Amino acid sequence: MHAMHPLVGKPSAATPRSLLIFTIVLAMSLAAAWIWQQAATERALMSLPETERHFLYERTLKNFQTLCSQRGPQEECRHQAEFLRQFPDCNAACENALAATQHNAPR
Repeated sequence: MHAMHPLVGKPSAATPRSLLIFTIVLAMSLAAAWIWQQAATERALMSLPETERHFLYERTLKNFQTLCSQRGPQEECRHQAEFLRQFPDCNAACENALAATQHNAPR
């Protein structure tokens, strides 16, 4: 008599497990890529000379205050606030200004 191959004719028990492992690995890879991308802006800011970085911070903060204190576009204000928080220059006064502006946003 011929021996039947164990995978012929019936689904492998490893298939759902392999799919689960693949899904987990894919999710972890996507999460790692997202984290790396989020840190890219901070790395770019830190690579700027201090005077240029401080000038960019001051300019961005002024733009944020002008646009967002007048109930500017919420999405743009949120992005600007996230960007400003990545500067090492964004101290407690900066955080307070960002928080105050966000509290005034329409809901």
